[in-house]
Formats: sequence, structure tokens, C-alpha cells
Amino acid sequence: MQCANAPNGGFSPAGVVTWLPVNPNTAQGINVSDQLDDASSLLSFYKRMLQVRRENPALIAGDYVPLNEDQDDYLAFARSSAAHGQTCLMVLNMSLEARTVAFDLEADSARLLFSSRDRSSETEDLSRIAIAPFEIYIAEIP
Repeated sequence: MQCANAPNGGFSPAGVVTWLPVNPNTAQGINVSDQLDDASSLLSFYKRMLQVRRENPALIAGDYVPLNEDQDDYLAFARSSAAHGQTCLMVLNMSLEARTVAFDLEADSARLLFSSRDRSSETEDLSRIAIAPFEIYIAEIP
């Protein structure tokens, strides 16, 4: 990502020919300085995702357990760390359609850690989770 809405994306002074081309979209807000204070920016999205990963050991070193493997329109899996006593559910809707997904797990509910959409509840019933189109949903399973 370019550093700034400036010549050469802020990497080099004006008039310098960079060794790699700079994308012209830097002038349309695709740069760090324009996105730094925007809570809805792509930069903020990645910062939030990285923070959730840092705070949850199962997302860093947990075992991968596929869920609902017969589904083509979404990817679901759990990451579980026995050493930290944590299990996280990940659901990635790769469809233009909203989905209601269900999981047959030992727990009945999950606590929201991250979503790419606004959610009204911090807790979800694992027998019925509504997932928006192209949503990323991450929750902790107690």
C-alpha cells in the first residue's frame, strides 16, 4: 500500500523514477495516510483482524478442524489450542447470498470476536448463525 497521496505514493520525491511503478489509485485514497483515521478503511480492517489474531492463541497455533465440508459457498473450520484451552470458529461466506449455517459442536453458543459486518449480538446460537454475503465471521466457542 502506498504511504501517502503524494508523488510516487510517498516512497520517493517528485521527479524520481521508482524502480517499481506506483499504482495511480494512490490519489483515490488508497494510501496509508488517507486511511489511517478512517475506521471503515481497508487499513483499519486489517489492523482489527491482526489484533484479534494476536489476542487469541487458537488463531495463531491452533489445530485446524474442517466443518461442514460438503458446502461449496462457504468455508467453515475451527482452530483449537488445547494448551490455551481455546477454540475459535471461522466462517467465510464466499457467496453473493446470505446464509444461515449450523454447527453440531459440543457447545451451544459462540462469542463473537470479529466480523466484517455489523452484528447486533455478541453471542450466537451455533444451531443458527446468519452470515451475510462475503462475511468473515470469527467467534470463540466456550
